[in-house]
Parts: sequence; C-alpha cells; structure tokens
Amino acid sequence: ALRIPPLLPACAPGPMAADQGARAARSVPLLSSDGDTAAIPLARRMMLGLGTTGLAALACWGFASSNNGIVPAPAATASLSAAVAGRKVRIDVYGMAGCPYTRAFVEGPLSETIDVADQLVELNLHAFGNSYHPTRQCGGTADGMPYASYFKGYNQSVRECWDKTCGAAAATPAEDCFSGPLVCQHGTTDGMMTTAWACAKDSAGHVAQKYMPFVRCASLRFLGVTSEHTFHQALSTCAAIAGLDEKEVIDCTLGPSGQELLRKEARATVPHSGVPYVVIDGQPLGDTGCVACGDGIMQKVCESWRAAGGRATPACEGIFGLI
Repeated sequence: ALRIPPLLPACAPGPMAADQGARAARSVPLLSSDGDTAAIPLARRMMLGLGTTGLAALACWGFASSNNGIVPAPAATASLSAAVAGRKVRIDVYGMAGCPYTRAFVEGPLSETIDVADQLVELNLHAFGNSYHPTRQCGGTADGMPYASYFKGYNQSVRECWDKTCGAAAATPAEDCFSGPLVCQHGTTDGMMTTAWACAKDSAGHVAQKYMPFVRCASLRFLGVTSEHTFHQALSTCAAIAGLDEKEVIDCTLGPSGQELLRKEARATVPHSGVPYVVIDGQPLGDTGCVACGDGIMQKVCESWRAAGGRATPACEGIFGLI
C-alpha cells in the first residue's frame, strides 16, 4: 500500500504514476501588506478577496491506477445504453493549477486526447481541486501558507470534510463555506492560477477548444510564477496564445468575478481522494498518467464512443489494434 509521510511537500502519485516525480519545493516569502489597501501586493489582495485567501492542501493524491471509494461525478452519469449514435463522450476533469500531477495530465494525456479526438469528446474542466475554506464544522487554517511552495499546514481530513459539507455533495451547503480564507495545497500561486483557469473558461464561454490552450499554457508556466510580475506575464502570454481577451482574463482573475467563479467551481467539485480526478461518462478514470494504456483516457474514450454507437474513427481503430 502506498504510504504518504505527513507533510510531504509533493503530490503523492498512485502506482502507475510513481515515476513522474514530485514538484520541488520553492520557498518564496509571502508578501505582506503595509496597511495601505492600494499598496497591498497582488497575492495578499487576492487572499483578502477570496475570504482572506490562505491557500493550502495535502498531497494531490494523484491516484492514477485506483479509484476505490471515489464517488462518480453526479453531473456525468449519463447512461451509455440510452446514448444515441455520435453522442460525444463526456470528460469531467477535477484539479488545480498547483498540483504537478494535474498539470502533467493537462499537458500530456488530456492535450493529446483533445488534439487527436476532439470530435469525440465534450470536456468539462472543474478548476478547484483540493482547495477548501476553514469552517466551524471542518476546522482548518490558512496561517503560515507560503507564496509559491507546498503548504505544510494543509489538512486532507479538513478538505474531505469541506467537500462533503460545501461541495457538490452538499445539497444545502454550510453557511460559512466561503467566509474563511481559501486554503490551497501548493501555496498562494496555486489559488491565483487556478482562479485564472476559471476565468479563462468563463471568457471562452465554457468552450473547451477555446479555453484549454490557456490552461495548458498556464500549466507549463506555473513553476515560473514567483512574483506578481511573472504572474501577469504568464496571464498575458497565455491569453494571447489562446486568443482570449487579455484584459478580461486579468481583470477577472484579480477581481470579484474570479472569486465568484472559483466558488462556483468549488460547489461543482465532487468528493474525491486526489487529483487529477477524471470521470468519463460517469466512470472514474483508472490511469491518468498514460494516454493509450488499457486504463488510459484514449482507451476509455474510444470504448465509450463505440459503446454509444459512434462511427469508427482512425484514432480509435488504432487504439483497438484494428489498423
């Protein structure tokens, strides 16, 4: 059984992703306010706006080969038997920008699947992942959260409690679900860039083909975000690459709109053991590390497509060993 030492500063992988390596911790002091609201650094302003945004979270728990006990996404439980020929395969991806395993999935298997089989899939990215807010019932604190490295005060038990009482599993969320600071597993920049993902998604009208270029670009640049300046640079570069309105994305990310969008993503996040948590037509994906392995995303997309009566495609014929 996989054993995770307490306070391990990395996203602990499952067996099939064990060789992906862990993100190296970077110690950048948290920027502080001098008392003047206008002069409060970007990270602190975002923290205050997100409910005093402390950001934290335990290891991403990227279970690439086992989903035991994980609840399928309620929004993705369409029956394949009722599907019509040509219906797109629904993919729900839950994760956050700070998790190296989420980024590896975005940069690798997910991007390849979208490039090769875009006509087969309907992608839904849920940008919140392992984040949470302290509440009376669940506890938690954002005190001591670093700017751009793993937060040792992150508590997985608190996060799991928060998912049940404030996320998609809660029909009536607790009153104080979002009143406390945002706690992110991989530091303040985790929350900053995850908010940018949500804003890009909104700016693109929730069309994955339009917002995923931004998400992938931001993933590739995440480790370089160590200051307000580099954060702005990353947003500007990625908005241009994706063809999104740069000002709209930046204003959203830094303002109340981004905070509200992140709350919506939080409310849509289902209970999960770790991220990336990927659901394909209601079934959790077993292997998030390999695109075309037996339990990989392309294999499962093609199986769902074929089961739904979809027409044969070269990519899936190759997956099934028919060409």
